[in-house]
Amino acid sequence: MFKIIIKNKEYIKKNIYVDKKKYSFYSGKTYLANFLILQDEGKNSIKNINHFCGIGQCQKCIIKVNNETKLACLTLPKENDNIRNATQNIK
Repeated sequence: MFKIIIKNKEYIKKNIYVDKKKYSFYSGKTYLANFLILQDEGKNSIKNINHFCGIGQCQKCIIKVNNETKLACLTLPKENDNIRNATQNIK
C-alpha cells in the first residue's frame, strides 16, 4: 500500500481533468505522485500509467497535458489542466 505522509505542510488542491473526469490534485507534488495517491485511494482513472525511475530518465510515465507531451514524474499540476495518457502511443 502506498501512503503519503504530510507533516506540518498544507498543500493546495487544484482541479485537474483526467480523461474528462474532474479530480483534485495536490499542488507541489508531481502528476506521478498525484496519480499514485489517487490509485491508493482507488480513484485513478489512468490505468496504464507506467513509472520506474521517478527522475525522468526512463520516460515510462509520458502523459499528454493540454496536448503537450510531458513526463508525469517531473511535471507539476496547474489549475484546470487536461490530461490524457500517452503511453499507448509510444512504440
